[in-house]
Amino acid sequence: MNPMPPHIPKILSAYDTLMEEVSLLLKDELPPVLPPAYALIIAAIGEEALTPKDIRRKKFYVGTNCSYALRLLELREYLTVKSDRADRRQKTVRLTEKGLGLAKKIRLSLTKVMAA
Repeated sequence: MNPMPPHIPKILSAYDTLMEEVSLLLKDELPPVLPPAYALIIAAIGEEALTPKDIRRKKFYVGTNCSYALRLLELREYLTVKSDRADRRQKTVRLTEKGLGLAKKIRLSLTKVMAA
């Protein structure tokens, strides 16, 4: 069995700290049923217009989990999912004003955590 590389515990610790920070930041923003990882989807989208496939591929979310998260975030009015005019199967995800405001707060929190 290979030993764990020395940088892995530091990454895991930073991830735990990040999740705690995001949880505190979002305690009044997101209902308790939405995990902090959903907030990271919001932060990952930012001002870009992405497809669900882009989010899954670039942001490392599993397909069904990502689709479910996007549906819930759309219901909570943090983002919109629109069909392409030319190909209805193709979807585009954009943050709403509410989502953009939250993304800004999350990025500030991420910056603070990463600087520590």
